[in-house]
Amino acid sequence: NSLTIPEHHEVLWQRDARSIVTVQSWEDDDLAVAFEAVSGDTHLMSFAAVRLFELMSDMSISEAEICLQLLPVCTEQDRIQVAEFVGVTLLQLRAIKFVADIRV
Repeated sequence: NSLTIPEHHEVLWQRDARSIVTVQSWEDDDLAVAFEAVSGDTHLMSFAAVRLFELMSDMSISEAEICLQLLPVCTEQDRIQVAEFVGVTLLQLRAIKFVADIRV
């Protein structure tokens, strides 16, 4: 009998290479419209979700790093919930094929 310890893999997030997403936002609105050219689908996104999506424009990034990057644009109250927001938003963006997770 030997004990097998599962390998720990870090999860990084990146834009889904199969998607072509264009985001349109307006200064006086808290929401933006995201258009996915391959499927033709449009989605409403919050300012914070757009900011999160933009963090993945040039690189893969961890969930923890996304949280750190979003803290400066969060209100004091939002900072308490930033980790939950990031986790939920990443899953939502993955469901609509805007982002993908990779294990390293």
